Amino acid sequence: MMFESLGIWMVPCSNPDGHDYVLSTDNMWRKNRHPEEGPTCSDGTQPVGVDLNRNCAIVWGVIPTNGQISCDPCDYQVYCGPAAFSEPESANIEQLLSENQIDTFADVHTYGEMILYPWGHAPEQTTDPAENFTTLQTGTCGPIPDGSYSEYIDPVDLLKLQSVGAQIASDVVKVRGHDYVVQPSIGLYPTTGTNPEYAYSRHIADKGAHKTYGWTIETGPASDGFHPGDPNQSQTILDAKAGMLSLLMQSVCAIDLIGTQIFGSGAEAQEQLAGLRAWRDVLWASDAGRAWLELYRQLHPAVLGRIAADEAFRSHLAQLVEVAASLAGHPDRVLSDDHIRGGLSVIDDLAATSPEHVRLQLQTARALFQTMSGLSGEAALAVVAERSPS
Repeated sequence: MMFESLGIWMVPCSNPDGHDYVLSTDNMWRKNRHPEEGPTCSDGTQPVGVDLNRNCAIVWGVIPTNGQISCDPCDYQVYCGPAAFSEPESANIEQLLSENQIDTFADVHTYGEMILYPWGHAPEQTTDPAENFTTLQTGTCGPIPDGSYSEYIDPVDLLKLQSVGAQIASDVVKVRGHDYVVQPSIGLYPTTGTNPEYAYSRHIADKGAHKTYGWTIETGPASDGFHPGDPNQSQTILDAKAGMLSLLMQSVCAIDLIGTQIFGSGAEAQEQLAGLRAWRDVLWASDAGRAWLELYRQLHPAVLGRIAADEAFRSHLAQLVEVAASLAGHPDRVLSDDHIRGGLSVIDDLAATSPEHVRLQLQTARALFQTMSGLSGEAALAVVAERSPS
């Protein structure tokens, strides 16, 4: 189902030369192996390598207080490079994001057993959109001048980043038994120029860019170093698999899958589904709305299974998605009695095979849905956002 409903882009190793050096020479090396021009280092050697996870165009070349970043080419670990995207490896990531509409981005690192989300250069705040990184001077090789600066993040985006991160951590502990900490990147240490934060920042710096949510999965215990031993036995590898599968499952959307089958996959189809995604974001903004999204998350595996195996169910759900897309795109249209009956049929179908706690929430959904005939899609959404299913 993941392969059927997702386009999955995987960069198995974004730093091949550095990886080879780790295997052959230095297990704690983290930069690439690009020789740097300029004077020799204090030990008489020529500087080599850029930390690719400091080389992206998000507050590049700014060094927060106590930050793990350097403008010194001789720095052993965290040299940020002579310019943003100066390295072909980081430029490859920029090209991947520019040429494809990627919804979720994960950078898998070792080590530390953490799920990190933006921001890394400053504490977050959700009230002042004008205080954002586009106003900061880059390449200063010094800290942000205002010590009280806090980076804006949309509160709905913050909830999504935290919630998805928490689910990744929950799934890892269920499968692997290891507790991962979920926190903003600055909670590990201050950084700038990182891949996941650049991925997320793009839609802020360029209003026409696609929004990409970004996480760092810091896998495995410190005892494994930056490169695990036996790949088939390492805790690091197993944790990474569990974490990535969790993120992929959360990236699958049954509504997008059905919508693509109905409308196709072109620009017009994306416009028809954009309203449904906007509705989802409205639900993220309220406690009751998030409870509905959590109910959907619990039902999601069953819904995907039924889509794959049950043509009648797939047809009924497709009709609902088509109705919802029409309502989202045309505020003057209303839910009819036929729409209500179709929705109740799907709810009853899911309730018949759901655990008791989910079935009770579906009963609430059924009772609420019965009251919505004659409401516009916007009015129905407002009702849902105010009343929790539990």
